[in-house]
Amino acid sequence: PGRQQLEIPNENFSKIVVKLLVDSIIGDGVDSEARLTVESGDNIAVLINNLGGLPVIELYIVCKELYEYLNERNIPVHRIYIGSYMTSLEMSGVSITLFNTKNLLEYLDYETSVSVWESSKNILSFNNQSIEYTENDFKKVITGGRPNKLAVSVCLSICSKIIEIEPKLTEYDNICGDGDCGLTMKNGATHIAKNLSENKENLELDSAILCDHIADSVSSSMGGTSGALFELYFRAMATELALTKYHDTESYSDKQYWVNGLTKGLEAMKLYGGATIGMRTLLDALIPGIDVLNQGGTILEAAEAANNGMNSTKTMESLAGRSNYVSSTTMSGTPDPGAVAIAEAFTVAAKILTNY
Repeated sequence: PGRQQLEIPNENFSKIVVKLLVDSIIGDGVDSEARLTVESGDNIAVLINNLGGLPVIELYIVCKELYEYLNERNIPVHRIYIGSYMTSLEMSGVSITLFNTKNLLEYLDYETSVSVWESSKNILSFNNQSIEYTENDFKKVITGGRPNKLAVSVCLSICSKIIEIEPKLTEYDNICGDGDCGLTMKNGATHIAKNLSENKENLELDSAILCDHIADSVSSSMGGTSGALFELYFRAMATELALTKYHDTESYSDKQYWVNGLTKGLEAMKLYGGATIGMRTLLDALIPGIDVLNQGGTILEAAEAANNGMNSTKTMESLAGRSNYVSSTTMSGTPDPGAVAIAEAFTVAAKILTNY
């Protein structure tokens, strides 16, 4: 539908769309014919209409591009109206109307009782208001952890296992949730593995940076609540590993160093996620595993506790997450997929860290 269909590149999308719309009204000064005659110096009023479902911030992006394009063509804008004036249900789109005010500008400022009419926005210069930056400009790297070559290998092995069991996690989540747990976990594991493989030598030298890189990978690849909670987990863990590097006493071993980091991550996840053990979440596997380590148990014992916690979710009623909306009868016998992923992670770690 519509007067014309075009393929538009993602780069400079708003600028291209605005130019197409404006040129279709006043011409481009070269090839296209003008529907509205506008000469350099004419006073223009602009109406930017939301067709129903476009976010307000995107309307103002259109406004900025429109103002700058008309300014380039020496066509001053004296009034700008932005809002939902004529909609098409919840269409995600925008329309632009240009009006050559000539000597009629004062009439646009008359008061009206029409409820949906919004007065013109203040028109200020858009020049010199943009700030060039990259993502790294606002990135604070957490650094200062102990070196640990084995940690990267353990993380890569866990990632491989999570990718491998994606179908199982998806199957369980189709029963207990909305079916996206497996793909979300796989996507996160894939990005983490890529990040760690590309930066392996540097990450082996600093445990805090390792956890920070994992958090970055999670942030850019995992959606939903689980993505946010895992990012918080590894940020808190990175901070703890950086702050406690110099506790180099005999009683503060590498094992205790990592256990404290894992514990701080768990505390952050519980604080911001609001869940705890017994609520049918991944914490039903994570908390027992870390508790065993804090009590001086081995990684093998921790893995056993994590798997027992995971199995307990098969008969547990949900008190958090999407599974909270699924009947206990439907979920009976099916473990929580997040808890399965955590139990598998402990099991993989236990096979590598047999002496811990």
